[in-house]
Amino acid sequence: YFILTKNTLPQMNASIEKFLAGIKRKHEFELEAYQAKSGQHEKTSIINIEPRAEIRAWSFTPIKWSPEEAVKVSITRNLAEKYLKNTLRDQEQGIYRMKVNSTLNDQNQRIETEVSYTASPDRVNELWQKTQQILKQLPKLISDHDVLEQRQNFERSEAQRVQDIYTLQKRLQLSYEH
Repeated sequence: YFILTKNTLPQMNASIEKFLAGIKRKHEFELEAYQAKSGQHEKTSIINIEPRAEIRAWSFTPIKWSPEEAVKVSITRNLAEKYLKNTLRDQEQGIYRMKVNSTLNDQNQRIETEVSYTASPDRVNELWQKTQQILKQLPKLISDHDVLEQRQNFERSEAQRVQDIYTLQKRLQLSYEH
């Protein structure tokens, strides 16, 4: 258990003894987290009332967790979203409501990425091909200027995150576990 507080140690000990010490503990169950199958799987469903297609794609890449790698994944996610939106929305004018999420999961030791957007059904295959093409070319597309800009954004955000109790709590847990 992790407790973040402004109370002194004697105050915390008194509260813990008063409120938590008398609770009888039960056996904890060991659960394994669900992990998606490897390989490529595709499913098409006709479920929308209006003519639109929703693309939702996930990928998983094994990599050992470290704070440095987690930051790199975060920066790469931002740049991937920038390039995908620039091409698919601004240039192709073909998508709506795009979301790109990518995190380095410390429990599974892998990068978990999700890309989703809505498009016209008659253009969905074309736009999906472009999406894959952009993601494959991403290492060549990213410039030094992009990385510098993302680093500056990260540093500005980090100054705010160190004041956020939930961020501090997550970091305390990760520090303890790793």
